[in-house]
Amino acid sequence: MQRYRTKELIFIALLCVLGLFSKKLVSPLANVLTDFVHIAGGSFSSGFSKVFLVVGAALVPRFGTATLMGFVQACIALSLGMSSAQGAFIFVTYTVSGLIIDVFNLVYRKTCSKYPLSYFMIATMLSNGLNSFLTNRLVFQFSGIPLACWVSLAFSSGILAGFLGYAVYERLKRHMRLSYEK
Repeated sequence: MQRYRTKELIFIALLCVLGLFSKKLVSPLANVLTDFVHIAGGSFSSGFSKVFLVVGAALVPRFGTATLMGFVQACIALSLGMSSAQGAFIFVTYTVSGLIIDVFNLVYRKTCSKYPLSYFMIATMLSNGLNSFLTNRLVFQFSGIPLACWVSLAFSSGILAGFLGYAVYERLKRHMRLSYEK
């Protein structure tokens, strides 16, 4: 297993903070939209924090990058009181979300060498959908139509956030030279 360089760890930490900050920016809007249908808004706003895990995994392409970032985001969120109803379960939901991104990234890199917009949309959609499903199972325990609405909202948020992630990735890959590049 390769060790991370200091520059990569600082970059990863920055993306974790940006992910949580973007979630806080999107949450009020998400709550306005989801209060109308009586669904918690966290499923929508989480996509905007998960996309930074995808960006990190694409820019530091080592297995475990997104999992590490998910764990760090969970630590930051819990220490700042941003875990809402999840409490300590945030370690499970965020870390598993990162793991699904790492697995998707591993499979994807075997077939393609570039990261198109569709990669960011699918990876964020899968990560946010799984995060919402796990949060539901651990905390809310919806079933039927409310669960379908909750996860559908998470999928759509992941797709929207994928656009943001792709734009961030395109800007950063041009201006950032990480240790794996020659």
